[in-house]
Amino acid sequence: MHIGQVLDRGISTGPRFRKHTPWITSPLTNTTNAHNHTGQPSAETSASDLIADQAMGRRRQGVPQFQQRHESTTIELFYDLFFVANLSSFSNNHEIVDAKTLRNYIGFFTILWFTWLQTSLFDVRFAADSCFDRVCKAFSFAIMTGFAMVGVLYDTTNVEGNSRIFQIMSLILMSSRLILIVQYGVVFIYVRQYHNTRTPLLATMGALFVAAAIFLGTYWGFNVTESTNHDGVEVVKLAHPDIYLAWYIVAVLEAAPMGPCADGMLFSVALSNLVENIPDSVNTTLGLAQYLEDGINTIDGWNKQSQLAQFYDYNYNLTSLRNITITPYNSTQWWDEADPILSDLVNGVATAIFNQFGVEGPETHDHSVHETLQQKTEALKNVFGTVFVYFYIAAGSFLLVLATLYWFGKTQKSLGEWLSILLRSLVGIGIGLLCLFSFSDTDAADAFILSTWQIGVVVIAYFIGKSQCM
Repeated sequence: MHIGQVLDRGISTGPRFRKHTPWITSPLTNTTNAHNHTGQPSAETSASDLIADQAMGRRRQGVPQFQQRHESTTIELFYDLFFVANLSSFSNNHEIVDAKTLRNYIGFFTILWFTWLQTSLFDVRFAADSCFDRVCKAFSFAIMTGFAMVGVLYDTTNVEGNSRIFQIMSLILMSSRLILIVQYGVVFIYVRQYHNTRTPLLATMGALFVAAAIFLGTYWGFNVTESTNHDGVEVVKLAHPDIYLAWYIVAVLEAAPMGPCADGMLFSVALSNLVENIPDSVNTTLGLAQYLEDGINTIDGWNKQSQLAQFYDYNYNLTSLRNITITPYNSTQWWDEADPILSDLVNGVATAIFNQFGVEGPETHDHSVHETLQQKTEALKNVFGTVFVYFYIAAGSFLLVLATLYWFGKTQKSLGEWLSILLRSLVGIGIGLLCLFSFSDTDAADAFILSTWQIGVVVIAYFIGKSQCM
């Protein structure tokens, strides 16, 4: 074997039985590589290359022509599989049961998705098969493996207990951006003579470098400091326990240079309104008990199965309420006796309604502690609130993703296409903001939550957001 074959594996000096992978490959097309820095064809440029070059459009003078692929490579599809497996593994290890766990899920998804997006955007635009590209892809797989290992213990509700995990995540995020900087740097070497391309590449590399520096800076925010409180007990604290929020902000901003549960909640709230809005015609204890029984039977009749009594014996509460006959109805003494009974009735029936629809609250970590009916009801309401928030955030995010894909889909856009992107973005943001009703105690928020428009408003918004602006 000749020395030239060792130093440049991409040059053939004799008969070979198989094609070797070059050490590094230019992302530009052959016709672009055949021109010198002044834009003039070299002596080795054939007539067919010149014709092909002219066919690509004279209006693109000064802009390099990158290699175009019409399908993803096997290694890119395998990288996408790593992303999906990461998300699936995190979902299996972190159950979403309340607002905190939902924020934890959204946060991990944000940094994982934007990391995948940055890598994928480079691959679809500049990747060319070579030893260098395969080494970089191996590092990308290692990054995804790191996400899988860290994701098992990634919990923003207990940053102090998992400080080491968050420090490792900082290094993983930093490494992923440094690898991209190296890859973009190689592309920059090939297109440095093109002024129209040089500035965007430098801007992208600069954004990635700043992001990597910030990710590295967050590492020391998770340093553990031990101290003692007033009782002499050692307390573990972090320098900046909320520093992980910078990951989400940076992940979003660095992309700029690129360019049945509802029914259960409805019934339980209706029961609460039933108790809180007792009509004036009810002026005796027996009348109140009959009113509540009729109301519960009406709510139970909304369900085709009508098996509410199998999940909770509300007749016991009604009987206890009827037995309050010594004290005058609606007096202070009467309310002292009736209040715990009514509270158990509301919480018990609400819990039964949720259970009837197969909705269960989160399991307690300490099984020795007995949960009261009120605690169970609050846990189930938190489940509904989480689903309510998740539904509208996911619905709005879907339109924002469509707007983003539409943005990247075409280089030259008409005014109507820009308006379509703007419309989808505004409608998506509007749908996402509907989740704020879950955190509001106003009458308007309650009216919307109890209405039948929870899904209908999304259907109408999708119809508006999907429309084209000609």
